[in-house]
Amino acid sequence: MQLFSTSKAQTGQGQAYTFTQRAEWSSKERLEKEKEVLGFYISSHPVEVNEKQLSWIQAHNINELLELLKKQPAHSEQEPTVTTYGLLTQKKIISTKKGDRMAFVQIEDLHNHAEIIIFPRLFKQIEPWLSDYTIFVVKGSLDIAAQASCKIKANQFVPLELVFDQWDKINQVTLQLPEDVTLEHIEFIKKLEGGKIPLRMVFQENGKSIKLLTKKLVSLNLDLISKLNEFNISGTVDL
Repeated sequence: MQLFSTSKAQTGQGQAYTFTQRAEWSSKERLEKEKEVLGFYISSHPVEVNEKQLSWIQAHNINELLELLKKQPAHSEQEPTVTTYGLLTQKKIISTKKGDRMAFVQIEDLHNHAEIIIFPRLFKQIEPWLSDYTIFVVKGSLDIAAQASCKIKANQFVPLELVFDQWDKINQVTLQLPEDVTLEHIEFIKKLEGGKIPLRMVFQENGKSIKLLTKKLVSLNLDLISKLNEFNISGTVDL
């Protein structure tokens, strides 16, 4: 078959080529192809696609960090520790005077962007991720000297897909059970196991919110969070 030639069916030389129906791309695949071909996203933003999973992480968006900067005295010696997330859009890798490699990267969420400074020790750990992943969660010190922009000196910089496996320490996960909780909800939660994250549950009883800290240690991943959302179980992860 040739694109501009007469088909074999029309010339009597056999049957026309039949295209096979292919499965529709996932949202992630579609965005990757848009970026690859066009250089930008059309259908949505990668952060927006992962919004439900990101809502579990106790993190500020970049605009909130800029508001926090306004409240910090520029001469203060204490830089607040913050957690945020975003799409990796730029990276610049340099060598220090000692010959150690480090990076300056830029991330963006739906509203703004931030510069992340990754010093040599951390850079050694995360360098392969900079090429293989797009959405990152970052924790570090907010540079209060840069009042006009959001700059963070990173202590952790982990892809969203790896956050529950590679984050140094996850303090706790809290599950908010729906008001119409059923035995099915309880059975689903009982199956959560095999991890190191302490589990706390919040449920409603007689119009009051009851918090229950369990002895259960669980593991999490993005697929499991999606299933919990489908069960109408929301939650927060304390990083």
